[in-house]
Amino acid sequence: PTRAPNCEMRKVSFLFIGYSMLHQVEGNRGLFRVSLPPEMLERVNDVVAQQGSSRSEFLRMALVRYIEEQEWRQLLQNGERKAREEGIGPKDVARVVEEYRSETNLARTRGLS
Repeated sequence: PTRAPNCEMRKVSFLFIGYSMLHQVEGNRGLFRVSLPPEMLERVNDVVAQQGSSRSEFLRMALVRYIEEQEWRQLLQNGERKAREEGIGPKDVARVVEEYRSETNLARTRGLS
């Protein structure tokens, strides 16, 4: 592939699609060249045709969704770990939430007075 001046090239792997991508950074835009099996490419083309979007937009949306899912998964894992450390079980959740809300409302009331 042709490289633009001052571009950084590196190979990047994304687990959600399981294929390697060639990443090229030009200015504030990153360009990817993605190799997909014909069946997957056909499925992508079908979806973008139905949505009236582009493959680039499809990939951007897929990446955003994947990243958000990973962030939620990490948040849930951290919450579960913290609950285990604090000895909080499923039966305790309603009580803990109510205690937090009461403390928060009390703090707001004191701040407004």
